[in-house]
Amino acid sequence: MSRLAGRLSSQSRDRLEALSTAPQADPKVRESWKYNPVNRSLALLSDVDVAGPSAISGLDQRGVSFIENVQPDEAEIATLLSQSVNSPPSARALLLAESVDRLIVNDRLALPLRITRTDARHPLLITVSPQSEVVIEELAETSATGWICLHVRDGAMVSYNRLRSERASSEWQRLVMKLERDARLHLNHYATGSTLRRLDALIELAGAGAELDLQSAWTAAAREKIDQQWHVEHTAPQTTSRQVHHGIADGNATTTFRGRIFIGTDCRQANADLINRNLALSAGATCNTKPELEIHNDDVRCSHGATVGQLSDDSVFYFRSRGVSPNTARRLLAAGFIRSTLRGSLSAGARLALTGTADE
Repeated sequence: MSRLAGRLSSQSRDRLEALSTAPQADPKVRESWKYNPVNRSLALLSDVDVAGPSAISGLDQRGVSFIENVQPDEAEIATLLSQSVNSPPSARALLLAESVDRLIVNDRLALPLRITRTDARHPLLITVSPQSEVVIEELAETSATGWICLHVRDGAMVSYNRLRSERASSEWQRLVMKLERDARLHLNHYATGSTLRRLDALIELAGAGAELDLQSAWTAAAREKIDQQWHVEHTAPQTTSRQVHHGIADGNATTTFRGRIFIGTDCRQANADLINRNLALSAGATCNTKPELEIHNDDVRCSHGATVGQLSDDSVFYFRSRGVSPNTARRLLAAGFIRSTLRGSLSAGARLALTGTADE
């Protein structure tokens, strides 16, 4: 057992060990993993013997501090212990992690910070100080696991952009994000399917006036699998979250989306919207979608919706009447469905990865 695990209470340690050794015994874990095999993702962490350090560019700017390989303090341990997303791999990663990397932003940065590698056994903890601004880009590079915690302090603004487009391997990633008073987070997440690609994300709006604007898109083909688990929690009044998620499944691919919105008892005048639209382009494709609401206050505005459909015959006919082949028509319509969600600093790469076309 790691030194970090040794610092936990006996109750927390027992809980984590149980999740690692018999994860499916927990009903919340079974629900979270009902569409994809939990043991396959656990195996990803079992195969990683040594924690990989974070690789980040843009650290030479004024207002950036980066410290590698340090023991987490009590507040960081509390963040790492969050069980709102019941993901067995995170439990095993915590049991094995002995250190973290700390990244602190204390200014309005002119250039993006680009993360090309981090590992679940070596979590990266990012703090954006009050009134600071930063663009963060996260790209996959060699690591099959990842664990990033982002803390956006009072009045800070963050544009966080993710692109996961390697199709040949399995992957498990975890995001934990916390927004304080009047913090702003624009989060753009784009991914392709793979043998199995799993994301567990928890975003907490913990300060009055905090705002989240989240857009994501994914595509999967052949026998690929992609599993997106988004949990947004409003724990302060007058907070706002907007989510738009688009997914496409083709061939015999399986896509899974779970979007959970939680609004606490003291969160008056909270606003939350979630939309998940899916296209199944073939008879063998499977799109699983499960939007969830848990609301404990009457003075809120909340909406959610999910659809699974196919391309409109009328739209395909429109293209065919103008000399476009059926296959090309379907490809153009699917690309338009994805392009409507693309934005941020990685949008050009996301368009190429998800639609096969470059910017016009």
